Amino acid sequence: MAVLSLMAMPFGLETWPLKAMGFCIDLMVDAGIWVSSWPGAVSVFLTISGVALVLMVLGGLWVCLWRTNARAFGLVIAALGLALAPANKRPDVLIDRDGATAALRSDSGNLVFPPATAAGYSVDNWLLADGDERDAKAASEGTTFRCDLFGCVGTVKGKKVALVRHAAALEDDCRSADTVIAPFTIGKRCRAARVMIDRRMLRAEGAYALYLEGLSIRAESVVVPDRVVLKRAPPPPAPGNDAADTDQRLGSNPEE
Repeated sequence: MAVLSLMAMPFGLETWPLKAMGFCIDLMVDAGIWVSSWPGAVSVFLTISGVALVLMVLGGLWVCLWRTNARAFGLVIAALGLALAPANKRPDVLIDRDGATAALRSDSGNLVFPPATAAGYSVDNWLLADGDERDAKAASEGTTFRCDLFGCVGTVKGKKVALVRHAAALEDDCRSADTVIAPFTIGKRCRAARVMIDRRMLRAEGAYALYLEGLSIRAESVVVPDRVVLKRAPPPPAPGNDAADTDQRLGSNPEE
């Protein structure tokens, strides 16, 4: 119909071929919508690492391109990629670039959002990349977060994460939380928290992902994915020392 419409254009008769082509396109779209509504038509998988993906593609190309017995080696390459696929480490804390949305890794391994978190670009894509078929409403149900009008507090791997929504909660959260996240600029008002991510940092480097590894918290940003900030826990205070909040926020030099 597309070719016929081009042939009919010099005579001003392209209307009917174009209408027929549009009708057929609608049929294809309706068929796709119908098939996608079947149970099991869509499956969500955890995002795999780039190395695993490259190995699987190379293995497939090896099998397709070679004509000798050497093509069987491609199966070995693809199997290696499949073996490395689950090795991609998932972040324990995700922070949106505006600082208003954050997600924690629950004990079950799923991402959990603060109550009443609405669906959005970051929320939907975080869930898809995590291989999670739940929507924002289902992912924000539970008791991982404790919230009030001034913010939310959650715990992941024994470390306290505070999502501050109002400056009135900043003093308490900075004193008790390991990680403080704020959609406004904190500046020097929060010295006790080991990791502090505010609007200034988010505007400069985009969204953040935190990895909790034993006593350390590793932070990676979107703009500078190769830069790793390592936050080490200080030694325990000496007996009789009342200075409980001795954590100091390190700089962004990877050597630190």
